[in-house]
Amino acid sequence: MTEKRRNLHDKAQQLLTLFPALVILGARQFGKTTLAKQLFPAAKYIDIENSDHLAELIRDPGFFFKNYPSNVIIDEAQLYPELFQRLRGVIDENRHLFGRFIITGSSNPELLKNVSETLAGRVAIMELGTLKANEIAEQPLSPIYQIFTQKLDSERLNQIKLTPLPAEIIKKAWFYGGYPEPVLKNNPEAWSFWMEFYRNTYLNRDIAALFPKLDRLAYQRFLSVLSQLSGTILNRSHLGRDIEVSEKTIRDYLSIAEGTFLWKALPAFEHSMMKSLVKLPKGYIRDSGLLHYLLKYRTQDDLLSSVHIG
Repeated sequence: MTEKRRNLHDKAQQLLTLFPALVILGARQFGKTTLAKQLFPAAKYIDIENSDHLAELIRDPGFFFKNYPSNVIIDEAQLYPELFQRLRGVIDENRHLFGRFIITGSSNPELLKNVSETLAGRVAIMELGTLKANEIAEQPLSPIYQIFTQKLDSERLNQIKLTPLPAEIIKKAWFYGGYPEPVLKNNPEAWSFWMEFYRNTYLNRDIAALFPKLDRLAYQRFLSVLSQLSGTILNRSHLGRDIEVSEKTIRDYLSIAEGTFLWKALPAFEHSMMKSLVKLPKGYIRDSGLLHYLLKYRTQDDLLSSVHIG
């Protein structure tokens, strides 16, 4: 277990001592299920995408939760919205019992909407990200991050001793990103195949299941253009013209990309609220490896000779 995953494991365990349920959010293949099974190694595991698992749960939910009142993992819970109302009743029967359920989800808006409406005060929420460079190298997090967790003063800042990672590790982490499975294989060809599978799965399964009326071809073009704008100012009307959809559709697409943990929006920062509202936002593809794949860079040489470098 990497240092960060160990820290997340400890944080999750702590939250489970304070709440009846824990919600773990993150994109596909971030490691949510692995973390959940480490926390509940002997749990009853229900994958909502598995038709047999789902049938076992929905055939008689009351009977199911009487047989499994705790130590249950429910994966991809956003695909079964009725679950949250049922869980509310189960939890309220024994509000004093903590650490009973772990719920995972890869669609932020849908899952959080259901949690906020039915399970407020009954669950803790934590978000999982991809691996950092230090995790890939199996090194502890740099002490420079301490300045974000404590009040900063010059004396303490001068006491922080940095131990930089080797440049080769940083370059690899930058190019290949931090999705655990392809990165830990350390095989460029396997990484390329995995990214292709991931993109196709995201478009053809996740998006199709969550947004069945979505024009997937238009959304695929949107992702291609969006990857070229990662880290830059976004003009939604220009983006809409590029892929021949309305500005409202672009807003919806951005909401979908952010809600499925593909994109991170960065609102304009201004002391004046009015100026912040009118200034154009920025954003970025959350994982650098996925960004490079979407930009069709298959080797580090491709990237270093591109117009996007810098």
